[in-house]
Amino acid sequence: MAGAGNVVDALSTLLYARSEGNPLFIHELLYDWIETGQIEISGGQWQIKDLTHGQIPTRVSDIIRQRLERVNEDALALAEIAAVIGPNFDLDLVRETGGWDEGAALAALDELLDHYLVRERSKGRRFDFAFTHQLTQATLYANIPADVRRRRHRRIGQVLADLHGDRLDEMAGYLAHHFEQGGLPEEAAHHYHQAAQRALTIFADDEALEFLTQGLALTTRPRLRWDLLLLRESIYHRRGQREQQQTDLAELAQLAGILNDNECYCELLMRRIGLQHALGQRDEEATLIEQLKGYAACLDNPNWQANTLRVEAIYLLSTGEYDRAGELLPQALNTYRSLNNRKGEVKCCCTLAQLATERGHLNEVMPLVQQARNLAETEANYLLLFRVIYVAAHAAFVQKNYNTCEELCQQALDLCQQTGYLEGEADTQKLLGSVANRLFDIPQSFKYYNRAKTLYARLDKLQGQAAVLMNMGILSVSLGRYEEGGHAFAQAHQLFEQLQDVRGQMLSTLNLSAVALYQEDYPAAKSAAQASLNLARQLQTVHIEANALGNLGEAERELGEIDQAITHLQTALALRRSMETRPVDTVNDLCQLALAYLRQNNPAAAQQTCAELLDILQADEPSLLYPQQVLWVSAQTYYALGNPAQANEFLQAAYARLQTKLAAIPDDETRQTYIQLRFNQEILAAYKDGSWLD
Repeated sequence: MAGAGNVVDALSTLLYARSEGNPLFIHELLYDWIETGQIEISGGQWQIKDLTHGQIPTRVSDIIRQRLERVNEDALALAEIAAVIGPNFDLDLVRETGGWDEGAALAALDELLDHYLVRERSKGRRFDFAFTHQLTQATLYANIPADVRRRRHRRIGQVLADLHGDRLDEMAGYLAHHFEQGGLPEEAAHHYHQAAQRALTIFADDEALEFLTQGLALTTRPRLRWDLLLLRESIYHRRGQREQQQTDLAELAQLAGILNDNECYCELLMRRIGLQHALGQRDEEATLIEQLKGYAACLDNPNWQANTLRVEAIYLLSTGEYDRAGELLPQALNTYRSLNNRKGEVKCCCTLAQLATERGHLNEVMPLVQQARNLAETEANYLLLFRVIYVAAHAAFVQKNYNTCEELCQQALDLCQQTGYLEGEADTQKLLGSVANRLFDIPQSFKYYNRAKTLYARLDKLQGQAAVLMNMGILSVSLGRYEEGGHAFAQAHQLFEQLQDVRGQMLSTLNLSAVALYQEDYPAAKSAAQASLNLARQLQTVHIEANALGNLGEAERELGEIDQAITHLQTALALRRSMETRPVDTVNDLCQLALAYLRQNNPAAAQQTCAELLDILQADEPSLLYPQQVLWVSAQTYYALGNPAQANEFLQAAYARLQTKLAAIPDDETRQTYIQLRFNQEILAAYKDGSWLD
């Protein structure tokens, strides 16, 4: 073959180094290998085809047979048994399979070593010896009669089980293969199940799926099929492969009927509830929960009763029924504790922490998170640990501890990548986008949000898609893209209505009121803020109630309803302080209250409010979204107090902060929309002509 010489030389060197074989033999083989199409060469690149299960070219097979004819009968017999074991083998396994005594086996092995047909492997491997090349093993294997091969595979499986009884899980894949080839399909399926379980301990999903699919192809036993399908469905759920997951759930439903076991029905319903929750199908989720309650009641099993309480609480949390969720979760937690079910405890603590975060009871969050983390670490369960870390990250975000949140999110992402948990990755990317937004890293924020959006679409998770729309809307509004932000909030609100997500509707309505404020549509802002306030009080979500009151007060001030505005803004501030939130959380309400005092012709009260604002600015300016707004409000206040020199200093500082913000925006279009924010326009106008100081 023209031009093949250099390739042959390169491959010869490579294979000789790897196999410690006879270079002349390898060189001869390679020429035949190329000519028979087992090596493909194109553009200087080469690829070796897999010959283990393929047909060996006749000329290559002849060469190997000629080499095998040079060894004695005992060596050939040992090589044939070893070939059935595989490319790698253990001498003890060969001896036990063939009934050899130690001396004869060692003599035969020496013969094979002397003829470069086998080689010793490096220490620490599962099998001590290997064929010099897979072609030798494949040729030997192909020439063994089928009935003999089948008998030997069966014998090898039995001997493996005897020799390695203390680590059958480690050998499960080998056992399954030999029992399958030995004509024992049910025994093979059992070991494929064990092999898949072992693979899942290190989240080797592809390997586990292969084992499970092989096992399912071999067994007809309902209970074994049930166990295999449960594992496979859990992988599909974690990876967001919804069509395959639905198919497995359908067969599991059939098997539950065949097995007629209430525990099977409960397990099936739990998984179907988990899927419907992820898809946001609330009506279906509620129906399945009612069915689960019925089966769990029949079992008189405390663990299933606790499971039922927990999944119902998760459903109630998603639909905004916080009081009822808060009643069920402690009951479930106490039951799990009495049963020493740590996995259940972790899940309950995380859900309780989520509930406390949503209600603004932030002092309750970290003790629950720490308790959950301690339990999760003792379980060495990465998925549980991810859940704990994500809840902690979300709580840190709500508390505006953005650096802590970012660090926790990176830990969570690492766990998601190790476990292949796509839904967790999407949630974390979304949260990172919000952190980047608050830190005014605009390009990074859009990058994270778009990643999350792609993953949620792949997962068919409407809840996640709605949440990303909300967050991207917030980012757009912060840049002055009001129409774009309002459109995103309206789309999110439609999805939340479809999902029967009261909390989502509350948040989207709150954000729509903010957009209306920025667009100076104060009647619409007041109406949306009032609607959001009503939902917040219904859900007893104090921090959202404070936000809604802040928006309501700002709208009322611009509508000339000054007394009501001041009352609502003061109430918002009182709520925030009652939650022991960081001072930075009060900045917007303080700004709006100072402006309301100025409208009331009460500059002294405005000055007192500005003093508090300036203290916050000095202590934690990096956490402020709009530091220039604080300085601009202070400039107006001191101007009203009759101190134009001090007012001008604040104006100069506000202008400088605005320029810093503009410099951080990467594109001209976004920069121009950011300038359109009302207070930015006022700052620029005042700085340009200073007419307000005349």
